[in-house]
Amino acid sequence: MIVNLSDSWIVQLHQNILQGKEKINQRDISFFNIDMIEQAARHTVLHIENCQQCKANKDILLQLSREFPEKLNTISGRREFSRRLDTVIKHLRQAHGIYPKGYFTGLYTFSGVILGGFVGWIAEELHLLSMYAAMVTFLGLGFIAGWIWGQIKDGKITKAGKRLDSELKL
Repeated sequence: MIVNLSDSWIVQLHQNILQGKEKINQRDISFFNIDMIEQAARHTVLHIENCQQCKANKDILLQLSREFPEKLNTISGRREFSRRLDTVIKHLRQAHGIYPKGYFTGLYTFSGVILGGFVGWIAEELHLLSMYAAMVTFLGLGFIAGWIWGQIKDGKITKAGKRLDSELKL
């Protein structure tokens, strides 16, 4: 599907974000992932004709782009901003297979450490290794294996154009 982003609502969203960024602290831009609004919108536009939730997410993203400078000034506004943006990102992940950068690396690394800890505990219980040696060895191996597996999976997602912060080839 070819999408012309210059004739789209994304132009208005982009202008709203640029204007809003001038009104907030620079640290808040990266902390609250303000750029994620635009990235989510670029992926949403690809599915907007076939997905009712993406049509609803368009309005949410436009509203977030207009209101984020005011929302980030209060704790309840920050909570609402994060919740609404997470809802859009969760939909993209579940319905369209679009993932944030490093999603699988973090997930698989964590899983590898947990599995490594379990295997290390079993090795210690069977008196194959001391507790320290078993934990260091298997936690390390689990970490490394999970990280490598996650990097491979993230690479496949990036090559397929399904990474949330990757540039779209339109």
